[in-house]
Amino acid sequence: MKFLKGLVNCLFWLLILTLMAAPLGMIWMISREEMAQYTAPEVPVLQEVSIGTPASATRRDVAECITVNGQFTSFTWAYQELDQRRPDQIRWLVNVGDEIQAGQVIGTYNGTDISAEQTGILLDRNSYSGDAYLRYQLFTPVVLSCRVDERTLAVLKLSEGLTTEDGETVSLVFASSQKNADGTTDVRLHIESDRYQFGQEVECLRILTGRVYQNVIVLPSTCVYQKDQGDDQPWYVRQVTENGLFLSELEVKPGYSDGDLICVSGISEGGWYDTGYKAVTEGKTP
Repeated sequence: MKFLKGLVNCLFWLLILTLMAAPLGMIWMISREEMAQYTAPEVPVLQEVSIGTPASATRRDVAECITVNGQFTSFTWAYQELDQRRPDQIRWLVNVGDEIQAGQVIGTYNGTDISAEQTGILLDRNSYSGDAYLRYQLFTPVVLSCRVDERTLAVLKLSEGLTTEDGETVSLVFASSQKNADGTTDVRLHIESDRYQFGQEVECLRILTGRVYQNVIVLPSTCVYQKDQGDDQPWYVRQVTENGLFLSELEVKPGYSDGDLICVSGISEGGWYDTGYKAVTEGKTP
């Protein structure tokens, strides 16, 4: 009887333990099934991409040119002699610096009108007896007055057959012997054309030197950069795919540049290169 009672107690507690362990077992089995069905996602591969729009290296002929900014003016003067007996008594209707038209009444003398003989800017008015005259700055012919750096000045002095992109002949008619505070030099250019007028301003006027670099590989100038500034520092380009995926950084040798395009050696025709990384190296926003 005592043995039977002990057996019943054992079975009772065994049942209790089984009931307690059953949920844990179910959870464990479910977890194993879920883990068997779970597939870990692949770790993404980080790919460096182009900063700017990829540009292709092309082979072509490049005409050398320079660009200048300036204003068209005239350095031609004309005189009008004043033959009045007492020029100091002339009553002037114009002032120095005024624009004058030929035939315009510019003053009176003893009730008689005095008319301009020239068209231009009145630069000087001398009313002293014995040497009375007016001096005008004429509106034609005009020359382009501008400031240029040393390289541009050298090109202007040494090049023959200078022309604009429209085929107008350009010639250097004056170069100052003095330098400005910023290192530039004042020059005057004569352009064989009637489309420029006195006072007209031009920016980035392209002048062809007559020299042509034939069959060279070119890139946009924004593709070529230096990590450290200096004439002796290397130049680089970032080669990318057509879709902009980074491939490698290549050292190159730059040549002539017109500001937009640059001749490059050390790369092959047809490759694609980053146009935006140069701005990054210069601390700018591409």
